[in-house]
Amino acid sequence: MHTDSAFDLARLIDPVTPKAFLHDYWEQKPLHIQRDAPDYYDGLLTLDDVDRLLMMAGPGFETIRVVVDGQETPIDQVAQRGPQGRANTLEAIYDHYRRGSTVVLNSLDDRWEPLQALTHALGAELSAGFQVNVYLTPGGKAQGFKPHYDTHDVLVAQVHGSKRWRLYGAPYELPLAGRPKTGPSFDGESVPEEELTLTRGDFLYLPRGVVHAATSNEEASIHLTIGVHSLRWASVLQTAMEKLFDEDVRFRTGLPAGFARDENLQRSAARALRQLAAILQESLPCERVIEETVTQAVSVNSPSLRGHLGDLERLRAYTESTPVRRRASVLCHVTVTETTVTASFHNKAVTLPRQVEQEVRWLAAGFDGTITTGDLPGRLDQAGRIVLLQTFLREGLLEF
Repeated sequence: MHTDSAFDLARLIDPVTPKAFLHDYWEQKPLHIQRDAPDYYDGLLTLDDVDRLLMMAGPGFETIRVVVDGQETPIDQVAQRGPQGRANTLEAIYDHYRRGSTVVLNSLDDRWEPLQALTHALGAELSAGFQVNVYLTPGGKAQGFKPHYDTHDVLVAQVHGSKRWRLYGAPYELPLAGRPKTGPSFDGESVPEEELTLTRGDFLYLPRGVVHAATSNEEASIHLTIGVHSLRWASVLQTAMEKLFDEDVRFRTGLPAGFARDENLQRSAARALRQLAAILQESLPCERVIEETVTQAVSVNSPSLRGHLGDLERLRAYTESTPVRRRASVLCHVTVTETTVTASFHNKAVTLPRQVEQEVRWLAAGFDGTITTGDLPGRLDQAGRIVLLQTFLREGLLEF
């Protein structure tokens, strides 16, 4: 059992190991973990936390959805106008909940620090984007959504109460975004392939495409749906080919005029297509594509900048003996040209002269504990070491 305060993949799926999870379940089949540990997720979210978050919601409640039996009531229809609009809107949300609606808090990781820390840890480990939605369903066998599938993988953590899940298999394996998520083959009348109950502290993984529906039991249920937005080969190739098309005019020429009514022109077009396919295979810069994809992956989640305002204030008093540490769960990718070294993180790039490559690579790779200027590798003099660490403190890769 993991006892540290921070959640990462290993703690989320304990006792299954990350290696076993990625080898045996990832993008393949569901995983249900039962635990006799009701307080397992208390460090992430509790019923009282959800109450507090509803009270703290913004005036427009834009991040909240109200759903029952697959029918969503737009928040602008729930919202009340006038001087008491915010108070009345909150009461209206609670009234929908009392009458059986599921209340969904979208993207809660954007404003709840324990969930933000979890998404940063998962993103660093799995090179994917993550978003946490919270589903609050009243007791009494209420159902928010009818049988459907998602076009992203989901990790489900049951943080309060229990919920009965019905799984119907995957009619279409690993669907991409945009494919219809419901249909007559899983309209609720089909017999589920598996039924299971998530109780407080349990975990469920569903690969994208698995049709599912969930119903509360007698007590209220709260579960986290941690959406996994991984980089797919389809989008990587599409982006790379669009760049190639922009660079090579041969891909931008039109098919032969009149080809639709001339079989000779159609055969000629087929030959031209084979030639373009060969050019595509030869010219696609695979290493460069992966390099660019790595740069994209390290910035796919929101920046981790807790305490950064204080760091900026303390920066003026920084000296060669001031200890600093690497920010946890911040991925940093280094690229090098003949004259520069660039560190990419937080969806930005910090470019420096090539002669500090060794130092930048060392900082990007990460280190345990704290360091001072004397711990840096390389040949920089003391003044250069101070400037380098100040730079990465100011940009948020390091912290005091």
